[in-house]
Amino acid sequence: MQYLNLYLNDYPGWRAYLVLKVGRIHARVICTETAEAFRVPKAELAHGRVLVLKPTRLAKRLRAVARAYGAEDSRGVKDGLAILRAR
Repeated sequence: MQYLNLYLNDYPGWRAYLVLKVGRIHARVICTETAEAFRVPKAELAHGRVLVLKPTRLAKRLRAVARAYGAEDSRGVKDGLAILRAR
């Protein structure tokens, strides 16, 4: 499980992302500031800064952000919470 601070060109600015799944070419991530899940090239993860991961705090934050953005039932949020619960 990785929690990274990444700068992506499509989403300008440094944002915090939880890595949900890493494949051969792409990685699936969820932004913990907007509760938006999407794929990025796997090479982008190498440029990220590792953040301190506190699973219960991050789960609480992800739930609150998902509630604020109306994404409580999205697959990315459910996968992120499942990963944090398993930790």
